[in-house]
Amino acid sequence: FQAEDGIRDLVRSRGLGDVYKRQPYPPGTPGITWDGTHYTANFAALGLSFSDGEVIDICLRGAHDNPDYCDSNYADTCWTLVVNLASPIATLENPPIGTISACSHQGVLWFVEASNGIDPATGFVDDGTTVYDMTSPEMSYLPVSPTSGFYEFIPTTAWGALDWLTICIYGIEDSMAHVMIDTVCAEFRMDLLPPEIYGITPAPGTETPTTEPSIYFCLSDTVALINGDSVELTVDGVPYTFGSGWITDDTCLTWSAGDWGVSFSVSDTITICLHAADHPDTCQANPLDTCWTLIMPPPSVHAHAGVDVTICPGHSIQLGCTPTGYGG
Repeated sequence: FQAEDGIRDLVRSRGLGDVYKRQPYPPGTPGITWDGTHYTANFAALGLSFSDGEVIDICLRGAHDNPDYCDSNYADTCWTLVVNLASPIATLENPPIGTISACSHQGVLWFVEASNGIDPATGFVDDGTTVYDMTSPEMSYLPVSPTSGFYEFIPTTAWGALDWLTICIYGIEDSMAHVMIDTVCAEFRMDLLPPEIYGITPAPGTETPTTEPSIYFCLSDTVALINGDSVELTVDGVPYTFGSGWITDDTCLTWSAGDWGVSFSVSDTITICLHAADHPDTCQANPLDTCWTLIMPPPSVHAHAGVDVTICPGHSIQLGCTPTGYGG
């Protein structure tokens, strides 16, 4: 604290520091120093220590000037300090622990508070490969109040399609240089891939044995899983679904023309399209959209041997067998 008088000199010998439990510490006491302008009270040198949250009353008494006439002017004054040893505390806001993320640049957000105020120039983020500080473009601080705010980390390079990630923040300081004790980490997994389709039967582009075919296929997604609500099979322009409310990592499904009363024309080529998506916790699902064709069987003729079969009006053929012993 500072004591001065712009007209007459301060009488240093009369100043008393009353710091703790009304105990006075006059000038010359070890731990009380004077540099001509400032008094300094070194609590450690005075043998004093305080607990977190303790209130300290400090009074300066007896400091006065030295006028030539009349009584001296005294500068008795008191003030209060509160001991605050609390360090900053961080909590993970997003993404939650164990999240499956479909965000190509998944960021991490922490809420930080400190009763002494946050020093926004401090803090480090470690992604397991690189340590970032507040000069890094990936990091920013968003104040909410004088004692709280958000630290945000957004990578400038996209994560890998199926990366497991642990992103940690540490080293945040408050305005009194108290360092955050705990390291707070976000643990999540990326999934930037759509479900996989396999086992298509009949094989794409092949001929079916009947004009009322059954179409069989399987879907797999072992990370973000398959959202059954999203699965839609379009056959020759007509959409079909497979129920709702189910989620799985692997399933095989069948569409049968006979179940829907559908029959295609001989030799027709039909187009089948499948849409399916996974079920991540954050960002939009990864969609699978694929199409293939199937060919209906050609026309066939069935007749008994020796019977005329009319092919076109005015033309016919007769089927027979060789050798003649079999009716040829």
